Order: sequence, then structure tokens, then C-alpha cells
Amino acid sequence: MKKLLLLFILFSSFQLIAQSNADVMNSRWINGYYEVQNNGGFWFPELVSTTKYCTSSDDTLINGLSYVKLYSCGAPSANYRGALRVDQDRWYFHSRDSATEMLLYDFGLNLGDTLKEAFYTETALPPSWGPMIVTQVDTLPVLGVARKHIWFNNSSGAWIEGIGCEQGLLWDPYPNISNFAIALECFSHGDTTRLASSNYNGNLNQACQLTFSLREEASFPARMYPNPCKDHLTLEIGQYAGPLELRIYSARGEELFSRTLRQTKTTLYPDLPEGIYTVIGTHKNRSFIRRLVVAE
Repeated sequence: MKKLLLLFILFSSFQLIAQSNADVMNSRWINGYYEVQNNGGFWFPELVSTTKYCTSSDDTLINGLSYVKLYSCGAPSANYRGALRVDQDRWYFHSRDSATEMLLYDFGLNLGDTLKEAFYTETALPPSWGPMIVTQVDTLPVLGVARKHIWFNNSSGAWIEGIGCEQGLLWDPYPNISNFAIALECFSHGDTTRLASSNYNGNLNQACQLTFSLREEASFPARMYPNPCKDHLTLEIGQYAGPLELRIYSARGEELFSRTLRQTKTTLYPDLPEGIYTVIGTHKNRSFIRRLVVAE
């Protein structure tokens, strides 16, 4: 399961952030669904589909409580999914098909706490692995704000305060034991992207871009070969119009190689060990993303 590449500024202290419905208004979440593929003996997750959720400033009263309407991004009237309610450190979700709300996230949990209350997930029923016990709590500094990061004993996707689950909004935190993986690709509030995965290649100074769909999207043509490669990699860029910033990330979202390219064709020697990597090239507001296999 890939980890998120976080936009961050280091902070040394942490305080729980008091939240309200306003903190989930005008927001976007893009969830990614991966299937495990084989390329020359290397197994890697490939993004095959995305699910996109949006809120606006629309609110609604349900059973006397105020909620923010959640839609599948598109025509709101046709894609209403339910409603979110934020009460301090707890998020609730009222599904369009339900008469009552359910807990979605509890960011007030601390190390050693047990989550005894049932919580909503759209992709799985709670497993029979015993209670959800908080085994680790740390912080993720996201755009200058230290976010609480909560891990459970039987999960592979932590909860991130004020954002949701690392495996996607409304999606479950449980380990994936089949040949698929799920991940939160992007979260934005207002006009700012606050969290992005290493696969997301949109403009980070804007809201999550709803045109993002497949892993190998490109807003300008680029050719990368050989792939799989061994000790060198050649990149050809079509319609070159200035310096290109190239970065290579590990499956954990760690930046391992960076270079500024100033030619239409460049051969690189990144000296990477055997494995699967993500290559991202950006020029102003244009970008491309490729999956790279390194074989010995």
C-alpha cells in the first residue's frame, strides 16, 4: 500500500484542532482504487479508477441537526450521497439511504483507547479481528498545521485529523488482503490542496482537480524508456517550452531523485535499487506522471 506524499512544514508541538461544519464546506476528496499488476515479475498496484466527493456551502437540517451535503462530484441534485456533520473532534455521516447518522471519524482518540462505537464505511463491513485499539498516535504537519495521525491495531490506513482516512473518504481503514489497494489521492479545502499522494499530478495551488483519473495522466506529451530499466532512463518531452522539474518517488512517497531538465531528450542515471517507482514531471501548471520499474 503506497503512503501519502504530504505537503508539510515541520512543527514541534501539537494541539487538537476544534472543528465545525465550516471545515468541510467547499471541500474535495479524490479516492483511488488500485489493482495489483505484474510487469516482468514485479508486482505493483496500478490505479484503475477514482471516486470523487465534493461539498459546497450547502447545508441541511436532518432531525434538527445541521449537516453539510456531500455529493459525488458532478451535478449535485443527481449525485447526493449523504451529509456530513462535524462536532468538535468527531465527524458523523448521514447516508441518503439511512434514517440515522453514524460516526465517521473520532479524532479525539488517544493512545490505548478502544473504539467501541460502530463507524460508517462504504467499502467493507467491520472485520472480525477484535476491537479497534489505538496503537499509535503521531502528528503530520500539513501546510503548517500539525494534524493528529491515528493508527489502529488492525488497520493499514490511519485517520488524519480534519481530513479523513488515508485510504479514502468513506472508505475503510482495514488491511487489504486481496489483490487491490485503496488510497486518498487528494484532499482540498477551498482553493488549496492540503494533501496529495505521490500519484496526484494536479496543481497543488488549487483545489483537487476533478480531471485526475488514471495514473498515467499527462497534460503534455512525454516518452520514457526503457521501462523496465536497469541503470539508465531516457526521457523525451514533446512541445518543450522551458525547464522541466523531474522527481522520482518510492512506493512510500519518498523523493529519491530530482533533476531540472532543459532539453527535449535527456538520459538519466538515477541509481535506484530494484523496485517500482513514480516519476513526476512538472512545468508551470502542466505535468505528467509515469510508473517506472527498475530491474537488475
